[in-house]
Amino acid sequence: MTALRIKRVIEFLKVPPQPAIVGGILALYVSGLHFSISAAIGFVSLFGVSVMDGILMITFYNQELTHGFAPVDAMYRAASTRMRPLLMTALSACIGLLPAAISTGIGSQVQRPLATVIVGGMLVGPVMLLLAVPALRMIFLGGEHHLGPHSSEAKESQ
Repeated sequence: MTALRIKRVIEFLKVPPQPAIVGGILALYVSGLHFSISAAIGFVSLFGVSVMDGILMITFYNQELTHGFAPVDAMYRAASTRMRPLLMTALSACIGLLPAAISTGIGSQVQRPLATVIVGGMLVGPVMLLLAVPALRMIFLGGEHHLGPHSSEAKESQ
């Protein structure tokens, strides 16, 4: 049981929240806002959602590997299957916080940095998670090659 927990912690640490960080920083820069406590709280929220999305993607990838798919096929299936839930989560957060991100009224100096970070990170993060992370994972961690019933090599040998 302990080995399983250690493996889960290692998988958790492999999930990069960097695309969301870049989106949040870019949004602050483009909007001309400074980093503040409110923006820091937005980054904390953004990290949580980004890591959760990455965990869902990696978990599905690992499930596909155990079902016998080749690593490239498993990553393609994971990205294409998890695309709708990831984009819907991001879109709902963006739509909900967009009014706060563009507000200029009373109290906007507190809520605007938080909303701007989350909207920027949720626009960039999932797109990068679906496009760049699978490619980078296959480049850097694609050394293992599984032959299962669904892999392209197994189909060619039959």
